[in-house]
Amino acid sequence: MMTETAHRNARIQGEDGSSGAVDMRAEEATFYYPWDVSKQSSSNGTAFGAVFIVVNAALGAGLLSLPLAFYQAGGVTQGIAIELVLLVFVISSVLVLAYGAELKHKTTYEDTVEAVCGPVVKLVAEICLLAFCFGSNITYLVIVGDQLEDMSSGIIQSLNLTANETNHIKSSFYVDRRFIIAIVACVFILPWLFFKKIGVLSYTSFLAVLCCFYIAAVVTTRHFIGTTDCEVSTTQVHCSRSWPDVVNAIPFICFGYQCHVSSIPIYVGLKKRTVKRFFFIIVFAVLICFVVYTLTGTFGYLTFVPGTCIQSDILRNYCNKDILVDVARGLLALVMVTSYPILTFCGRTPLDSILVKLFRVCRLSISHDKYKWARLRIESLIWFVITLALAILVEQISNVVSLTGGLAATFIFVFPGMMIIQFALSSKTHSHVKKTFFVAYGCFIIVIGSFIFGNSLVYTILLDSKLI
Repeated sequence: MMTETAHRNARIQGEDGSSGAVDMRAEEATFYYPWDVSKQSSSNGTAFGAVFIVVNAALGAGLLSLPLAFYQAGGVTQGIAIELVLLVFVISSVLVLAYGAELKHKTTYEDTVEAVCGPVVKLVAEICLLAFCFGSNITYLVIVGDQLEDMSSGIIQSLNLTANETNHIKSSFYVDRRFIIAIVACVFILPWLFFKKIGVLSYTSFLAVLCCFYIAAVVTTRHFIGTTDCEVSTTQVHCSRSWPDVVNAIPFICFGYQCHVSSIPIYVGLKKRTVKRFFFIIVFAVLICFVVYTLTGTFGYLTFVPGTCIQSDILRNYCNKDILVDVARGLLALVMVTSYPILTFCGRTPLDSILVKLFRVCRLSISHDKYKWARLRIESLIWFVITLALAILVEQISNVVSLTGGLAATFIFVFPGMMIIQFALSSKTHSHVKKTFFVAYGCFIIVIGSFIFGNSLVYTILLDSKLI
């Protein structure tokens, strides 16, 4: 997940005017990707390294919701079928982005969109990226609270206390999920947002991938050796489902496979890069993700259905004092804590760009350099306070992942579709039939992406309003 995403690999630079790989001017950027060729004398990324980065970009918090997505899809067969259909669009849209970056000589998603579709579409892409990072950060905090709450509950159960003592501790404020989120966020996350450089956190990318593999292994293993009957989390989704839920499963899968924003920096950093070579890299990386996601979705679903409601965080279905699952919970909480600051830096960059443009439209004088230090930190603090408040209010990650997955669909469907239309209209070699076909295909995937986003928005509103 950008999850939670390749931004984990981002090397955060100082905010003293150094340039970055994000779609900002030199004085605005706060970080760049380590594989960004704009900072190197030549492109020397290996195919193996590119595969790992794509896998890291895609795997993340979305893994936890795959069993729920399979449940909403109607079962394992239907869930895998939806996955396979979406993978066709996931891979093809990455190739469209790579082709655009090669054609226009750009190194970032936003720059490529601007070069092909214009500045207005670029602004929309920046807003979508900002909202995606914002929603992902809320998801991270919710996950941290859920995992640590379950771990603390398991510790309490293992102390062999009396029923009165156990109830007294569980009713205490210091084991409350909301208190845990607030303390962890303020102590372990907030200080990082005021640092000039947080490059050291990028090394958690390997831990993030390892954590996803471990979760998939635990879910698979627990299906065959059985789960322990004991107390589990009481917060759960409703057990009923209907045919419209099939559509609601799509944003969860889109959230899991979103690697498109980081795909262009990965492509331009390749040694001897060609779109054809990148195709094989993407296919191999997506195949790895498919195996991990499918194992988790399949055996997470089969372990608890029928008989138990599948929660949006599959780890919450397991015993609170299951050692194997507790290790996964601890690793996952650590990954989320270290990923939050990195994604904040990524989201803050388009936020600052949009605000600067807004000030200029309002004819307000603003300097990029003079007040940059204070401005970025104020933006970080406001970002932190709002995401923390929303994370405390959100009861389960499905409320956030659904909407964030809808935003991921814009990166997978909408913007690549616009680029396909522009390529077709500007081509001087394609026949009229080919142009018509590509324009029609571009419009088709734009409609699909817009529908997924609109449906996820409505679904999230209904969830938050307790109407479903």
